[in-house]
Amino acid sequence: LERVVPGGYSAFLSEVSDSTIRAAQAPAAARTDLLSQIAAAPAARKRSVLAHFIRERALRALGIDGQRTIDPRTPLGDLGLDSLLAVELRNTLANGLGRSLSATLLFDHPTLDALTDFLSELLLATNAVAAPPGKPPNEMSAPVSSDRLVVSIEDLSDDEVERQLAARSGTPS
Repeated sequence: LERVVPGGYSAFLSEVSDSTIRAAQAPAAARTDLLSQIAAAPAARKRSVLAHFIRERALRALGIDGQRTIDPRTPLGDLGLDSLLAVELRNTLANGLGRSLSATLLFDHPTLDALTDFLSELLLATNAVAAPPGKPPNEMSAPVSSDRLVVSIEDLSDDEVERQLAARSGTPS
């Protein structure tokens, strides 16, 4: 005979329901933790926090020991990334960052460095990650969509907009 818990559910269904809810909450908690780590990091470390997250998830998806030294400029395809692993890794990154990512993400940005640059810029639009050292936000390697450009411009002060326009036109500010 099956035990019934308050509310009329069997103990088994109650346990399955609870474990399903906990499993669904885990990615959200991990995402919040990652975004909190990035937000709490000093500006000079934000990109490295994101790079560590990307590296860890990529090596796990590829079945590579996390202690192994990998050149971040090595194409992920050379490390065994195929289309199925690309989908898995893209989904893992999207869950961790709380954003939908392009199906071609890992083919458009085939190295850990390129992927980190692109995702840094993507998160920069919400001020979560700093640009890589030596690369101002307007010179990031990935193309900037008009929506992200508008968001990034709206976040600038009037003085910063004037300074950047002057720099682009070659006139002193």
